[in-house]
Amino acid sequence: MGTSEQSDPVGQAKSRYDPALPTGYDWRRHRRFILSGGGYKAECRRRNWFLELLNPVPYVVVRDIAIGGIGILGAIRLKEGDELVITIPSGEKLRGLVVRSQPDPLFPKLYRTGIRLHRYPTAELFARWQSYIQPQDKADFDHECQVLKQVRGA
Repeated sequence: MGTSEQSDPVGQAKSRYDPALPTGYDWRRHRRFILSGGGYKAECRRRNWFLELLNPVPYVVVRDIAIGGIGILGAIRLKEGDELVITIPSGEKLRGLVVRSQPDPLFPKLYRTGIRLHRYPTAELFARWQSYIQPQDKADFDHECQVLKQVRGA
């Protein structure tokens, strides 16, 4: 096990393929919340300034969020392992690692990208997404905020 795997605060394993599990099995540890209105337009950039200079990432649409990661939709296929910085509605920045990027089945010129956050956000930071959460999911979202308060001690 490498050093980066040992110190991973979110604690998700890199290899998740298990032939004993059915296709489409969801590995997420925390509930994913799909944002209302199709998502939120956010500024996204790579942490590697050289790659960002050569091939900048335009704005993306944050489609869903969870305590451990976010899902975005963008015009560029990102490489697994790319480190990204995404500016959220309140202006703060979330840092994460691209774990997958695949063509979207409905919009063939766009790519769905999954980003695993380097650290769990604070409960206050996560709660700032509440206005984007669908009404039927608000109670579950509030519960996840409480989980974050316990985990982070905030």
